[in-house]
Amino acid sequence: MSDDSIEIKRDKIIALLKNRSTYIYLIILLAIIWYASSVRMSNEPLLKDITTNDYITADPDASLYLRYSQEIVEKGSLPEIDYMRYYPRGLPTKETNPIIPYTIAIIYNIFSVFNSDITVAYADVIIYPILFFILGCITLYLLVSKLFNKKVALLSVFILSIMPAYLFRTMAGVGDKEVFAMFFFF
Repeated sequence: MSDDSIEIKRDKIIALLKNRSTYIYLIILLAIIWYASSVRMSNEPLLKDITTNDYITADPDASLYLRYSQEIVEKGSLPEIDYMRYYPRGLPTKETNPIIPYTIAIIYNIFSVFNSDITVAYADVIIYPILFFILGCITLYLLVSKLFNKKVALLSVFILSIMPAYLFRTMAGVGDKEVFAMFFFF
């Protein structure tokens, strides 16, 4: 083979990759998100309570959101006063942040249409953190790609997805407010 034919083939491959660079970046982004999500889902079998055969939250603070979400799904809304907090007076629920329990209830209502075996606890413990982690990665990628370029955006998403502090707060089992806030932060 001559050097000219090798250079022509190389130039064709480079031109093809340049024309399809958006697809390549998208494939790399999806690979990062898929891998990071599978790491975050790796503790799913440990979150199942053998006594109730339902999922439990790994974070004590997030159990409040689970309880509120269950009340929203069962009764349609939160009660005016939560008597399980600040006994005996209770806490007016409008003083709390009800957007996360309502979001979890909406996630449950959407996913339960497709699978009737899904519980509110599963929506809170498993679906909610992973879903908002994925949405957060996508919005971070879009933000950084507009501010800098796509390579920096991919690097940013990769670094965020392996950061230990962020890993813990977006892991399945932690249905707290951080993953929700990071999505809206981006």
